[in-house]
Amino acid sequence: MNVFKNNAPLLIASVLAALCIVYYHVRITHANNGMFVYTIDDPYIHASMARNLAQHGTWGISPNVISSASSSPMWVLLLSVIYLVTDSQLIPYAVNIVLAFVLLFVVHRYFLQHGLTPIARTLGLVLLWFTTPLPGLIFTGMEHILHIILTVLLLHTVVTTITTNNFSRNSIIQVVILCILNSAIRPEGILLSGIVAGVVLLSRRWSTSILLLLASVAPMVIFGLWSITHDELFFPNSVIVKSLDNMHAQQNISGLRALFPRLGAAITLLRRYEEVLWCLQLTTVIFSISLWKQFQLTRTIHFKTFLSNAQVLTFGFVLSSVLAHITVSDAGWFFRYEAYLIALCIISGFTFVEQWLSTIKLPIKPVVAYSITSASCIILCFPIASRSLQAARQLVPYSQMVYQKQIQTARFLSTYYNNKPVGVTDIGAVSYFTTAQLTDFYGLGSAVVARHKKNHTWSADVVQQMAIQQQWQCAFTYEELQREFIPTSWLPVATLTIDAGLFADQSTLTFYAPQPQYEQQLRNNLQAFSATVPHGVTITLK
Repeated sequence: MNVFKNNAPLLIASVLAALCIVYYHVRITHANNGMFVYTIDDPYIHASMARNLAQHGTWGISPNVISSASSSPMWVLLLSVIYLVTDSQLIPYAVNIVLAFVLLFVVHRYFLQHGLTPIARTLGLVLLWFTTPLPGLIFTGMEHILHIILTVLLLHTVVTTITTNNFSRNSIIQVVILCILNSAIRPEGILLSGIVAGVVLLSRRWSTSILLLLASVAPMVIFGLWSITHDELFFPNSVIVKSLDNMHAQQNISGLRALFPRLGAAITLLRRYEEVLWCLQLTTVIFSISLWKQFQLTRTIHFKTFLSNAQVLTFGFVLSSVLAHITVSDAGWFFRYEAYLIALCIISGFTFVEQWLSTIKLPIKPVVAYSITSASCIILCFPIASRSLQAARQLVPYSQMVYQKQIQTARFLSTYYNNKPVGVTDIGAVSYFTTAQLTDFYGLGSAVVARHKKNHTWSADVVQQMAIQQQWQCAFTYEELQREFIPTSWLPVATLTIDAGLFADQSTLTFYAPQPQYEQQLRNNLQAFSATVPHGVTITLK
């Protein structure tokens, strides 16, 4: 009976989660003519790489060409193990479902260890589910839920190790392994791992700190050196290209922020994403309160006394992670990049509020006290309520957009251009569902393109040279977004347009014949294919 009572919050949250997953799965497959489709194109990149690694021993989006197209080597390796057994585009989705329930279990254990009541644990798990938001992360098929799990485990383990001064061999091994895994699953994982190494250094444990620092950078260095030996760039193509995009976005910033580019990027990030600003505000306030409470107890400010306070240490780590993230990373793109920060703030912030309220002795009934606790936590999370609502509204439309664009272009290439060289704008679905020889305009799957972008030599002339050299038989991209990189000699043959909805700036793809001899064949192929596209997709010949 006690076992059931202790785990009732986890059971309730799990049932709610399962119903939520089934609901969205049914809606997505219904919207896409019975086909399950992810909410973004990126998971197909990981799935393609994992399948090629499992079946061909090749790290890349093509079976016989190495390409550093993923910023999460560990996620590709994990998926590849499953692709050794079976081949299905649902593998990333299924893994994320399992990981979502694992996360609920881990957080529930965390709440139990911190003495939260059953009602508080239930409310905390539900808030975590919707505000992160876990449904959105599940249907992206990406590595972010695993990143959250590893981050929570690392934070809890290192806080316990430091506050209890238990630097035994087993404890250090656990922290080292978690630092390695955090750094291998996401580039942002290096941030918290590095912060952990820094705090241990300040506690004058030199050898342990150096070991943790080496563990933090080891995955990046090992992968980078391997990439260089295979004629790839040190960092994954996606990291390089996206960092260049962020730098380009800062060119329009003037004044004081222009003198400090990273400051400008951080301010821009906070202005664009109120949920990240909420994380910064929440952690700053609670960290300050925790420091003040510690000062009232000890009447002194000393680093060692803070290391013995789990609350101060926890929010010190979370606040440092938020500051590091807004300085060097990004947010958005279907609520992914900042998801681990939201989860950390919900878990630690909720625990702080519930424990603080439980210390207040009021002459009221427990039901009223629980109601006050619930209301306080809901008010605390109100600034990010729009995040949950937005995710709920956009989940199905995003999936439908991928179905109408990326899946249809993959169908087109699979029908007419398998094993033929083409230029594309998105490489996920087309690399998974076709055997076309792909070169993408963004450089995610091509080190040659990424190098040109890194060296600021990417131009229409370079594109034309690549198209002639590789004998591209067709190419398609967003004309409005890539206009300056489209050779003037290319012949526009047709457009593929979807119902704009949320995606007005990316609702139209233009198909080009890179050379005159390919125009008529491309026109004939598009005309035949236009009769097979689903409702909401229009192919217009020029």
